[in-house]
Amino acid sequence: MGSSVGVLSLALLGLASSLSAQSFAPPAKPDPAKDLLERYWESEKTRKPLVNVAMDCEIEATVPKWKKSSKMTALRMISKIGRITYEKLTFTGDDVVKRDVIARFLTAETEARTIAGDISITPANYKFNYKGRFEQGGKIAYIYQLNPREKRIGLFKGDLWLDGQTGLPLRESGRLVKSPSVFFKKTEFTRRYEILDGKAYLAEWQSSIDARVIGKVEMAVKYSNYQSPAPEMVAEPVLTPPLGSLRSVAQQNPSGAK
Repeated sequence: MGSSVGVLSLALLGLASSLSAQSFAPPAKPDPAKDLLERYWESEKTRKPLVNVAMDCEIEATVPKWKKSSKMTALRMISKIGRITYEKLTFTGDDVVKRDVIARFLTAETEARTIAGDISITPANYKFNYKGRFEQGGKIAYIYQLNPREKRIGLFKGDLWLDGQTGLPLRESGRLVKSPSVFFKKTEFTRRYEILDGKAYLAEWQSSIDARVIGKVEMAVKYSNYQSPAPEMVAEPVLTPPLGSLRSVAQQNPSGAK
């Protein structure tokens, strides 16, 4: 009998110690990187696509092997249904680069937007790993490594930088896991965003592309002066010029030729 009482007493003592340890366990430490990422995910779920907006667009393409380049400026417009058009196009530089690089880029942009489907940076499409943080001028950015769950157009393997205060994207960089064009074999890029009025707007897109036939291509695309709603179109729009169409535009604007 005494032995049974002793065992029971030890069991009750152990249970009391366990409960006491749980009661006084220190609270979990805050994890700002995890909390920030979860805020970003929630905003991505409710983020509406960018439509009914216009912006100034400048595209510069260089083919180092040819030692030639070309530049296009235009008003880039996204309609209420997401259709991309360009107005007020002007060109300078080499005609071949206009036709074989810039025109193909614009075509690939629209085709990718049409067939890519959901390419949001969320757990449904990516695996996330926290890499660290970067601090400059009193501002903090948190950096996450992204690995896509599928190999399809619009997804990439690389890094995501989030603003430590708002949770909005500051930068995305990496390599597209599937090319949106048969002309482009491999594309490495960096997208930079600017935060205005609580929203992140794409400001710059830089890329290094391995293209068939012509080799390496360097591209820089800048976006500015966002307007929403988009102004009424003042002329027949140019919808992602196909092959050769930029040649006719250049002929209409001979002053833009090199």
